[in-house]
Amino acid sequence: EYLLIIHKIATTKGDLENIRVVPPDAKVKPISIHRPALELPKFSGERDEWSSFYAIFKSAIEDDTSLTDAERLQYLVRCLSGPPKDSVKNFPIIDASFVPAMKLLKTNYSNKRLIVHDNLEKILSLPQMSSESAPALQKMLDQTYQGLSVLKNEGQPTDQWGTIVTHILIKKLDPKSRELFESQQSATEVPVYNDLIQFLTKRVGSLRMLTSTVPKHTKSNEKFSGKHKSVASNLSVSSSSCTLCEGEEHNLWKCPKFIAMNISEKRSLVQSRHLCFNCLRPGHGVASCESSDCRKCHKKHHTLLHSDNQKSAPSPQEGPKEVSPEASVATLYSNVKGGQVLLQTAIVKVQDRFGQHHLIRALLDNGSQATLISEDCIRRIKMPRSHANVQVTGVGSTQCSSSRGIAHLTLGSHFDPAFEIKVSALILSSVTGFLPPKSCAP
Repeated sequence: EYLLIIHKIATTKGDLENIRVVPPDAKVKPISIHRPALELPKFSGERDEWSSFYAIFKSAIEDDTSLTDAERLQYLVRCLSGPPKDSVKNFPIIDASFVPAMKLLKTNYSNKRLIVHDNLEKILSLPQMSSESAPALQKMLDQTYQGLSVLKNEGQPTDQWGTIVTHILIKKLDPKSRELFESQQSATEVPVYNDLIQFLTKRVGSLRMLTSTVPKHTKSNEKFSGKHKSVASNLSVSSSSCTLCEGEEHNLWKCPKFIAMNISEKRSLVQSRHLCFNCLRPGHGVASCESSDCRKCHKKHHTLLHSDNQKSAPSPQEGPKEVSPEASVATLYSNVKGGQVLLQTAIVKVQDRFGQHHLIRALLDNGSQATLISEDCIRRIKMPRSHANVQVTGVGSTQCSSSRGIAHLTLGSHFDPAFEIKVSALILSSVTGFLPPKSCAP
């Protein structure tokens, strides 16, 4: 144990001799840490950018006491481009040139009146939006925010401008966005600036979501573009079946019972059976009928419904036309004799432009070559449309209607939330007439 104690004392003594005592007033050299080089800002002459540029340049270069004014001038020239660089590039690189060069730049770009003027113009000259667009709305928000921020930094009372700026922005909105905003506002209260900004921010997000979720149908659009094309649609037509005699093989206008009625009785019958006043057939109205007019007054009603006191009937809008043989395609149809046919329908979900679901009734037409949707339905779900000039043909190569565009829809099941299908539907003024012609139990 004695030898072990002697060994520990000798070891400890050697360690103590290696310890250096540093005087209290001695300076300790700090450990050098490598930092990434600071990237200097660039300035091209935009007055809005001068304040931020000069703040960084002053901190990094102008206040650096290790640099000479000649070196500061070299750094300054490297940071400039365009007109600012042209104004100082001829200064000689000497210490005496830095101060006048910086003074010249401040005179040109640190002009408070010009800065305020430019940023007021930035807000007042916002472009008028003609249609809803996420990029255009985002640009409006950015331009307004940037302008107000600079004006506030210049000491302008922007906090008191909410009502004025709100009025300017509302006037610049596209009709649809303005309608949506106004629908959320009180009829008597003044709109609040923050409410408008919050609405526009959400609106941008909604439009971007719609753009990203609506599929691109390039091939589909090419398919419907250019030359007029026609598609077949499955039609349900009645043969020479009288709606008054319940199955007799003759048309209504040849029916002795109908001919024997007075004008008032005839009109009541046509109206109750949902028949066309012009051709006395079911499935469409006067507006879409192009059968021959009244032979007595040439108005849009059947000759058997003519009255000397009859006021002029509505003008036709569209109806059957012969389609050139090369443009027509075959079609299927149901030949109805002596009775009525109930066509298959289903309740389906369709997404509107905001991603909300609506329940609509779909007519299941197994013989149709195209998906059709009515103009009224498109307006209710507010879906955008693309141009498509397509003729829809039916029996006998007759043109039933011309499309008013094409819409890309997402349909879903009313019972299975996981089921979805994307379709491209031609838009028609109407898909069917009054169906079924007679009322029936569900």
